[in-house]
Amino acid sequence: MKEILLTIADTGSEKNIGIGDSVKLVLEEVSTSGYVWEIDGELPEQLKMTQTEYSLKHGNTIGGSGNSILNLQAVEKGCAVLQLKYWQPWNGEASVENRFNISFVIE
Repeated sequence: MKEILLTIADTGSEKNIGIGDSVKLVLEEVSTSGYVWEIDGELPEQLKMTQTEYSLKHGNTIGGSGNSILNLQAVEKGCAVLQLKYWQPWNGEASVENRFNISFVIE
């Protein structure tokens, strides 16, 4: 089993992973702006969310940016597309500022 680290630079790519492999997705987020990264649609059944967290970049700076970290594990063979959006949920789809998508082939 291995851990795969992904960032915004990986959007649009395809990764081959194995059952039991971990995926750590690190996306920059300014939570004080109200914008958050959220899964767009459903989490593919081949993946399981194991943990989510937010990590400040520079200590406890007020208004500072940080990283939204999603930890996933491949639990089933198949092809899966993971899609996320960076938005203000209460403002709806018009507030989407960025998107992340990646395809997994799980063997």
